[in-house]
This record gives sequence, structure tokens and C-alpha cells, in this order.
Amino acid sequence: MTTKYVVMFLICGFLYCVMLSTAVAQEKKITIVVTDFAVSSDDESLANLQKGLSQLLAARLSASEKVRVVDREQIDKVLNELKLSLKGITDSENAKKVGKILGADFFVNGNLMKFKDEIAIAIKVTNVETTEITAGTLKVKSAEDVFDVVDKAGEEVIALLGKASARKEGDDSEKPLESIPKDAKRPSVMVVIPETHLTRIVPDPAGETEVIRRLLVNEFKVKDRAFVQKIREDKAKMERLEKDAVGAAKIGAEYEVDVVIIGEAFSERAGQSGDLVTCRARVEAKAVDTKTGEIIATHGESAGATDVGEMVAGKAALVTAARRLADYFALKLVRKYNNIAEEPQTFILIARIDERVEKEQFVKEVAALTDVKDARIVRSEKGKVELSVKFSGTSWEIADRLVKGIKGHTFSNMNIEGNTISFEVK
Repeated sequence: MTTKYVVMFLICGFLYCVMLSTAVAQEKKITIVVTDFAVSSDDESLANLQKGLSQLLAARLSASEKVRVVDREQIDKVLNELKLSLKGITDSENAKKVGKILGADFFVNGNLMKFKDEIAIAIKVTNVETTEITAGTLKVKSAEDVFDVVDKAGEEVIALLGKASARKEGDDSEKPLESIPKDAKRPSVMVVIPETHLTRIVPDPAGETEVIRRLLVNEFKVKDRAFVQKIREDKAKMERLEKDAVGAAKIGAEYEVDVVIIGEAFSERAGQSGDLVTCRARVEAKAVDTKTGEIIATHGESAGATDVGEMVAGKAALVTAARRLADYFALKLVRKYNNIAEEPQTFILIARIDERVEKEQFVKEVAALTDVKDARIVRSEKGKVELSVKFSGTSWEIADRLVKGIKGHTFSNMNIEGNTISFEVK
């Protein structure tokens, strides 16, 4: 090998290492949205500080290797599409919706206050997924040295993000669910979840792979994907699987499994900020008993992710949604095949109510639904009521009960995120 080729080889190797280290660093970055800080004072100096603090803080945080800041233009675009203001996203329902579309992990905002000769800055870091808040406070002598204030605020935000991220990363995807008894019987399962990105069929479905992985972590026996691939290539069998529960049960019985989980997964581009692409994904499926044809459970999950590559962002969003879906089915199947009674869960129903609908009567109708143990108002304002409901089932099942069980009302714009269900009722 000549010296020329040796040098070229070394240069290529060096560039590869640089790109690899850059990619790893990018993967570790936390994506945040910095919103406006509120002012709890009539002091003019605070009003001036408020105007530039969020923009300067965003610029300061963008310089950090640990943080990726969503561009303000992208934030405004999403807010306009959802017909919200920056103040509107302090509501937990809207914060989740906006954060997931933007692919953000955390919101950063706070409050400016004046106490005698000192300025107090209360900073909040809100987890988009759980709405859990990590807060801190710093004090400065004067608002005149804006850059000093921004530097101190930036250091505090980085510290708070470290604490909040440590909590977020505490959920280890390699650990089995603690709610599943170790000695519980687990049915054998076959998973078939075809996947598309922007109407293009994906040959190696990330959602299906993650569902299988989480079921294996929870010690289920899962049919080898080689068999699933044969089914996927057989158009007639796929049609039977997707047609109805009976067809799915017959296919599953042919492959000697107890349960078939059949569904679909799709991802799409949601937006772009600079070089970063945000994708949204959804995975939906049903679990069918192959002996009886009974649909044991149906469920769907959504998620968002941001990356420099569109396909990578789409895959990451699918994996997150599929992980939640798999854990839901794992628990459902164990309860079904071990005759474990369904424990009531607490759901939050956020109803935007037409003025002709009587709130108290509506609550009584919700409380009378099958499997609802309790329903009470936790917040009420003009045109809107928030209920806390104990229900033995899933968010999808209670949504179905609402639509089919409450007569004389029309439900629309139903949105399900975890155990929170929002809708309009007339």
C-alpha cells in the first residue's frame, strides 16, 4: 500500500471518528422549549428584563453541548396551528400536546419578582411527558447587567435539567414491569404490526421490534419474526389478519400461539427547526385470543422525537410509542390469563361543554357508566369541566363508553394521551 493511500485511509478514519462522536453527543442532548417569563411586579426594570430574558436565555443554552433549543419560529408556528398563545401552554393538557409536536423533553419558564434591593428569578423545568416540575430560584442584585443575569439563569437551568433528566431516565426499558408477578402464567404471543413512514412501507418495523423486545423483557414467549415475515409476504394471510378478530385467531392458531397482537404503526414529519427534524408517530393494535376469537384489548399510543435525520426521528418516536403499548398489553394479558381482577385507575376527562349541557347532570351520566366507580368535578370554568374518574379499564374503553353509553349528546375532537381524555360535548 503506497504512502498516499495510507494517508487517505487515516484521514477517512479520523473523519469517521469525528462524525461518530458528534452523533453520540447529539443523541445525548436534551430538547427544550424556552417560553416567556412572567413578571410579578410593577417595577419597570423587570418589565424591560422580561422582554429579552427568554430570547437571551435560549441563545445562552443553545451554546451548551447538553441542550438543544427549539427555534422560536417553530414554536410560534405550532402555537398558531393549535390556536394557542405562549400563556396557553402552561395548561398541562396543552403543554403535553405542544411539547410532543415539537419533540421537546422539557419546557423552561419562570417568574421575575422584586424583593427590596434584590431580584428573584424562579425557574421551572417541566417534563413534557409527565408534567412534573423541577424548580429552582436565584437572586441577583440588579437587572441592569442583563448578561450576568442570563449567565446565572443559564447555569441554574442546566443544573435543573440535570436533576429532571435523572428522574426521566430512571425508567429503565430493560427492566420488567413490577406489577407483573414473577410466577404469573404468560400466554405465547405473535406480533404483526406493519409500519409506514409518509405512506412508504418500512421493511424493518421499529414499532413491532420494540413491542417484541418489551414482551421478551417481561418473559413472554414470542413467535420468531421469521414466521411473521412469511405472513407479511402472504397477501391473503395479511388480509385475513386485518379483516376481523376471527381471521386473526385462525392465523394465530395455525402458528400455535395463544394470542395475536395485530395492528399498524405510522410516522410522519411534523416540522423542522434549522437542521433538526421533528416526527410524530402512532402505534395501534388489538390482542386476539386464538382459541375464542375474543378481542382481549385494544390500545394506541403516540409519541414525538427530534433528530437531524428524518427517518431516525420517525423511528425514535415509534419506539417510544411502541414501548408504552407493549407494557400495556403485557399487563392486560397477564391479568387475563391469570384471572386477576382489573384494578380501577384514575382518568382525567377534560370536557369542553356546550352551554346547553348541564354540567352536574353530565357528571351523573358519566358516573352511571359501566365499570365507572367514581366521578367528580376537580375543576370547572365557563364552557369547560375537568373530571376525575375511577374506571376499571383503559382510556380507549372509557372513551368508547362515553360515546356509546351517554345518550342525547354528541362527542367530537376526542384526544387520548395516556390517562387524560379531552373532547367536546354538545
